[in-house]
Amino acid sequence: MTPLPKMKHVAVCLFALVLCCSFIASAQAQARGVGTKTTFPVSDAVVNSIANGVIVVAAQRLSFNLNDAAALKLLQVGGRLSEDNDKAVFLKGLMDAEQPIPSGVLGGRVDEAALAKYLLDLAGSQTPSFFRLLAYNLAGLLQPGNRTVMIELHKARQIGISSDLDSVLKQLHLPYPVHLVKALVPPALPLTSAKRLAEGAVKLAEREFNVNRQSPKGFDMLQFAKAIHPANENALMLEALLTSGQPISGIFTEVTEQAFFGYLNQAIETAENDENLTLLLHSVILFYQPTAFQSVVAIQHAKKKNLSTEFRTILGRFNAARTFASTKKTTSRPANPANSKSPSLDDRHRQSNLTRMLVDRKWTLVNRSTDEQWFFEFRIVGPVSYAQGRCTGKRGTRTHNWRQWAIRGGVLIIDNYAKYVYEESSRQWKQADGKDTSYIR
Repeated sequence: MTPLPKMKHVAVCLFALVLCCSFIASAQAQARGVGTKTTFPVSDAVVNSIANGVIVVAAQRLSFNLNDAAALKLLQVGGRLSEDNDKAVFLKGLMDAEQPIPSGVLGGRVDEAALAKYLLDLAGSQTPSFFRLLAYNLAGLLQPGNRTVMIELHKARQIGISSDLDSVLKQLHLPYPVHLVKALVPPALPLTSAKRLAEGAVKLAEREFNVNRQSPKGFDMLQFAKAIHPANENALMLEALLTSGQPISGIFTEVTEQAFFGYLNQAIETAENDENLTLLLHSVILFYQPTAFQSVVAIQHAKKKNLSTEFRTILGRFNAARTFASTKKTTSRPANPANSKSPSLDDRHRQSNLTRMLVDRKWTLVNRSTDEQWFFEFRIVGPVSYAQGRCTGKRGTRTHNWRQWAIRGGVLIIDNYAKYVYEESSRQWKQADGKDTSYIR
């Protein structure tokens, strides 16, 4: 018979092993987002409505072709959004049994164009999130080549976010890296003039790429279009098509080559005080008119100043100067002032006290809807009177998506949308709109 002490020792070892395995499995599940409820920026009713819509569309398509790739993706997303959806379970059951899917098997019919429009409108009204990217991807499945979808997904890729459907589904439970989203640099010219120049440059770049998809001149003209009008949709669309390897189509611009060079010369006349912009415009003219008198003279004067006249160096100087000017303008004053009227002495004193109280201790964000607690630290940026800064929230190894805060008129505003007011009696920050779904203590 085994002595009792040894039996106890074996039992303790087994218990420790089971506990260790459970911990590892739990950590792996958390890393994958398994077992954690995904919080969407829209109501559950909207999420369920989208799930039902894409599942019905999947059924409509699968009734004609069981191998419809888009339909299979729609079914996958529908099941992901609504995990207990009987319609999705039913369709998967028929497919597993290799049974045909009868037309109208789920009852009713969903118009694909109407659903795509709904998804585009919904995504367009949302702040950046992985759910927003999901909505765009779904619209793209329903309408392949949709211009808005391609531009928005390309914007996400530009800042380093994987925006294809599979990647978005894997990241759906994660906070969105809003710190990567930067405001566009404003045009150096009046908006109408900047847009005309960008449209003309895109037109010429498109022509170059139709001859040679790797055309250096085409890439230079495309980069010029983006520099002169960063928000230009035709430039973004062309870049999206090139980087994704798709045929060039959907570029809508009516600016002719003759009109483009006319706009360039007009812009030069109004940009004399901006040496970087003037030199950039002259260098573009020389691409197609190498003997243009004023442009040749401008380049020679630049060489006398020991300035590089290589196009991409000129473009780099222009972009750097625009970025610096925009950053300097933004940081030279407090962000998001409550109004143009200066606050009273009492208001400034109260705002400073709230700021010091906020940054002097750590806080806990309690989310009643998800039953989660996040531990927040607020740091000030700039003078105390600016009442603004950065914040970091953590829960285990996870990081909250809130990044910035400011106090305006006694209201704590986080990431420009979440608003809280401090309640002296409870010593807590309560939601400014009167709701009680979350508070900071």
